[in-house]
Amino acid sequence: MKILTWNINSVRLRIDNLRRVMKECDPDIICLQETKTVDETFPLQAIKDAGYKHVAMSGMKSYNGVAIISRVPFSAHDVHHRCGREDCRHIAAKFKNFELHNLYIPAGGDIPDPAANDKFKHKLDFVDEMTGWFKSATRKPTSSSPSATSTSRRTKTMSGRTSNSSPSSRTRRRKPRA
Repeated sequence: MKILTWNINSVRLRIDNLRRVMKECDPDIICLQETKTVDETFPLQAIKDAGYKHVAMSGMKSYNGVAIISRVPFSAHDVHHRCGREDCRHIAAKFKNFELHNLYIPAGGDIPDPAANDKFKHKLDFVDEMTGWFKSATRKPTSSSPSATSTSRRTKTMSGRTSNSSPSSRTRRRKPRA
C-alpha cells in the first residue's frame, strides 16, 4: 500500500497538481493538510473522477483543513478538535487493518517563546495534547459504532458511511522555558 502526504496549501488552487500527482505517483491513500476550503467547496467530484471514491475532510475557509482521500474503503472517520479549538487540524480514518491519522500541526510563528507568541504556545499545547492522547490507554479508537465515544457527533463520510466525531476534552499546558 502506498500512502502519500502533502501540505497542499489550497486544494482548490492546486487541483490540477493533485490530479498529476495521483496519476504519476499512483498512491492508494492521500493525506492533505492546509486544504484551505470549507467542506462544501472541496473539489470532491474531481477527486472521485480520479478514482478516489472514499473521502473524509474537515475544512475551514482560508485556513488549515485536512483530508484523507482513498481508493481503499474505510469504515469510519473522526474529526478531532484540539486545544479547545475547532481549527480543522486532525482527522482519522479506520481502515480494515489500521487506523490512519492525518495531522496539520501548528507552525508556531517566528518567536519561540510561548509567553510572547500565542502561535508558539498553541503549537506546544497541540503537541502536548497529541502526545498525551496517543499515549493514553483510555483513548477510544475510531469506530462506526455509536457507542464508540460518549460525547460524539454523527458525521457521514463522503462514501456514505456514518461515523462518530468527538471533540477532545484533554488539554495539557506546557510551562514556559526559562
